[in-house]
Amino acid sequence: SGSDLGNYLKGLPAGSVETIELITNPSAKYDAAGNAGIINIRLKKDQRLGLNGGANLSYGQGFYEKIAAGLNLNYRDKRWNYFGSHNFNHRVGFNNLLVYRRYRVDGNLTGVFDQNNFMLFPFNTHNLRGGVDFSPTKKTTVGVLLNGVLNAVDPRSDNRSDILDAQERYAGRFTTTSRNHNRWRNGSANLNLKHTFDSTGREFTADLDYARYQNRVDQNFVTQFYDAQDNPIRRNNLIGDLGGSLTIASVKGDYTHPMGKRGKVEAGFKSSLVTADNDVRFFNRVDNVNVPDPDQSNHFRYRENINAVYANYHREWAGLSLQLGLRGEQTVADGNQLTTGQTFRRNYFQVFPSVFLKRTLSKNHDLSASVSRRIDRPSYQQLNPFRLFLDPTTYREGNPFLLPQLTYSAEVSHTYRQKFTTTLSYSRTTDNITSVLLQNNETRVTFQTDRNLAVFNYYALS
Repeated sequence: SGSDLGNYLKGLPAGSVETIELITNPSAKYDAAGNAGIINIRLKKDQRLGLNGGANLSYGQGFYEKIAAGLNLNYRDKRWNYFGSHNFNHRVGFNNLLVYRRYRVDGNLTGVFDQNNFMLFPFNTHNLRGGVDFSPTKKTTVGVLLNGVLNAVDPRSDNRSDILDAQERYAGRFTTTSRNHNRWRNGSANLNLKHTFDSTGREFTADLDYARYQNRVDQNFVTQFYDAQDNPIRRNNLIGDLGGSLTIASVKGDYTHPMGKRGKVEAGFKSSLVTADNDVRFFNRVDNVNVPDPDQSNHFRYRENINAVYANYHREWAGLSLQLGLRGEQTVADGNQLTTGQTFRRNYFQVFPSVFLKRTLSKNHDLSASVSRRIDRPSYQQLNPFRLFLDPTTYREGNPFLLPQLTYSAEVSHTYRQKFTTTLSYSRTTDNITSVLLQNNETRVTFQTDRNLAVFNYYALS
């Protein structure tokens, strides 16, 4: 998910990045997922012979401190290259949420919650990376890469909610304190091969990947209710025991065949298998005894297999560039919500064509056009029925029954002197995944989740 990627990047020192490539019109070689293109982050590998290394340390101060430190080492000879790094990141974020929430039944105001919630997020992240490359010949390289992310965050929040009656007069309040303990253990391994056949650029690459992500979350919410005279009337204690695991295994191969000096054909395949198991348990603590709460608990298992093949053609002429691609992806997904007995099975095949054309009209003018079809599958976090509470009336939860969204997009762009770009674009998305707030005016509970909206049309001139 975007937040997971953000946490990873915040723990990555800028000095370890060699290049950041922005691919606005990705070819069929890449997964069909994503509407905005691809960001390819290439990390540095020291090309010098012998033992080399570096260290970094930084400190920043906003409302709270931000500390980063790292060490990287590299040893290379003519055939072998060993590398490793460890980066640590500590930062503290916060969120101050002010909500004035009105509840109505049949259009008539029945009450108001005036809420002030302050949440603190102290993060401690370790990024570990190590591997070895072996080159038996000048044309062949075999490598092994290991990655690990250890993330610890202990968010805590304090919430005050004033209860107002239908005339918006003070009628009482409740306060909620939250003390959570979160741990993520993410690890991945990669085996890669690259073989160059000749000097023309004909080459084959292959990758085997395996990743396992585990999370453990302990939640403790204490809510105290008061009457209109601020006398305490009752106290609730909700305990959350949330655990989850996610495994990803994939294999892929890519072949590039040049066609003269200005053309090439690419073809390849990819197959991936994902399994997820998320067990969400909540308890009400009564007289120091944890009593299971079946209305809040959920156990969801998910399995997804995606098989893909592609072919891509690229050709350049004097002042003209053409890229044609076609990718086919078969998706088989099974979901099982053990708590409610709800299940689903999806088996579908999708074709994703793409066309990109660029024409140089003169020294100062370039014209380009593109048409493509893309897919966005729900992230595993969006599918996870995990609940994040702010107070007894406000929470966020995943939706295990989200469908993927499909997008057709078209774009025409003009560039003047390689500096000024004017772009006209349009896209149409079906089953658009959208974050929504849903409110029950009778129970006065509001929650945020993701739903599929029928159609989303996007027009842009930039």
